Amino acid sequence: MALQRLEFVQNFADQDGNTITPAGIGLPPELLRDVRHLVIFHSLGEYRTEPTVTEYGSVSDQLLELSKAGLEQVLDKLATSLQ
Repeated sequence: MALQRLEFVQNFADQDGNTITPAGIGLPPELLRDVRHLVIFHSLGEYRTEPTVTEYGSVSDQLLELSKAGLEQVLDKLATSLQ
């Protein structure tokens, strides 16, 4: 059976992998340090999959847009690496 669900907690880290606070790198202080994500993969037929991403804990529309932009960058890099 293929992977259908991926759940993880995203946070920020320095170049050595140590967890840091978002405010410590100039992001809004109300941005959560640990953000839970859920990705559900939907099969669209042979060799095609569409992910649905749910993020938990955004406290404002501004932070949601900031997070969305960052996650889109991650997904674009992932797509490039899988080609």
